[in-house]
Amino acid sequence: MSCAPRIAFLVPKTPRIAKRPALMRLWHNNSRFRESSFFFPMPNLALLTLAGLVDDNFTVEYHDENIETVRLDPSWDIVAITAMTCQSPRAYALAERCRRQGIYVVLGGMHPTVCPDEAGLYADTVITGEAEELWPTFLRDYLAGRPQKLYQASVDSPFNLTKGPVPRYDLVQADKYRAMPVQIGRGCPMGCEFCSVEVVHGRRYRHKSIEQVVAAVECIKKNWPTRKPRIFFTDDNLHLYREATSKLLKELIPLKINWMAQMDISVGRDPELLSLMAESGCSQLLVGFESLNRQNLDSIQPRGVKPKLLDEYGALIKQIQSHRIRVLGMFIIGLDHDRQDVFTTLRDFIMDNRLHDAQITIQTPLPGTRLYARLKAEDRLSEPLDWGKCNFFHVLFKPAQHSAQQLMRNQTWLYQQIHSDQAVAQRRRYWLDFFRNRFAAGPSSVSDG
Repeated sequence: MSCAPRIAFLVPKTPRIAKRPALMRLWHNNSRFRESSFFFPMPNLALLTLAGLVDDNFTVEYHDENIETVRLDPSWDIVAITAMTCQSPRAYALAERCRRQGIYVVLGGMHPTVCPDEAGLYADTVITGEAEELWPTFLRDYLAGRPQKLYQASVDSPFNLTKGPVPRYDLVQADKYRAMPVQIGRGCPMGCEFCSVEVVHGRRYRHKSIEQVVAAVECIKKNWPTRKPRIFFTDDNLHLYREATSKLLKELIPLKINWMAQMDISVGRDPELLSLMAESGCSQLLVGFESLNRQNLDSIQPRGVKPKLLDEYGALIKQIQSHRIRVLGMFIIGLDHDRQDVFTTLRDFIMDNRLHDAQITIQTPLPGTRLYARLKAEDRLSEPLDWGKCNFFHVLFKPAQHSAQQLMRNQTWLYQQIHSDQAVAQRRRYWLDFFRNRFAAGPSSVSDG
């Protein structure tokens, strides 16, 4: 080849919500719902990481259909597309268009990992699992003219994260995003029935070095258009390895960032870590409460961490938010033990505990999960499943205690309730009172809210 082959890393469009009239009206008319933390796009960290592994034999570029209109360029030599399940129909359509133009297509990500044969119908190469070790091998094979159809990573021999590169944050249009992703570790031992993380990353938690994470943050600061970038630590539970997290937070303090992350509610029992989190710039935590029903929690998480904490949910929220860290609660409706009062109970819990925001999703049987396998065995899946509807706003199974219409109607109702003018004013008043009381009484004060 006379010039370096071009690689385009491409993120397909994500279907945001279901096309239900009441929900669509809320989406278009309520900016607070539309712009909540649950919905705003971030760059795709997997693709930026793979871009960081590309050597000078190639040129690279990054495109994201969630923030731009992407025009396929026939001069691209390789297009690498990642896909969650809800993105897979769009990913396949893009892959077919690229192949018709003679572009070599590589598919990877969560969905191709659990459905490699299906993905292989649309791609020249499929990469499953963690791709950091496989991607350089594929590139060498491509240059040698012998790329393979399938490259498979083993979840039993996961990638050593300390050998990973700094993601290529310089490739993205930073001003188009409200936050930038940074990964500290992978793997989760919780074993929740609905989660597909263990399929790709396994249950054993592994983490990068502090130096790697700091380097990623510094790279973002260099490319971010504001002085204080907002960073989302993408780990599924940042509280899994407290010692490493504590050491990292101390290094983040002088970097002066604004960050958010996902954590288990048990962090509310750890005031020392919460203080360190607040000092290092934590402004928001996404907490997976999942349900307020003990039977649901027992079935979701056999290890029993969440059921043991259920009675403490309110007190732990208060402890977290007393450190000026807002809690976004994540809940699932349509679980088998949800009673008819689940919707009003959820609404009251969110409002009574002054949650900053909430994500209310319909139970979704993602392929590769134990939930999918169980519902299939019980003949409760809506077959054939429409992958594009696996975005937590559709009912894709036979609920145990509600109709599909009830679940969808009440999901909309819940979002209307928590994003109403009255609800927003109540949360705003809570935080104004909190800061007013804290300022008046001194830094050691905790408002009763």
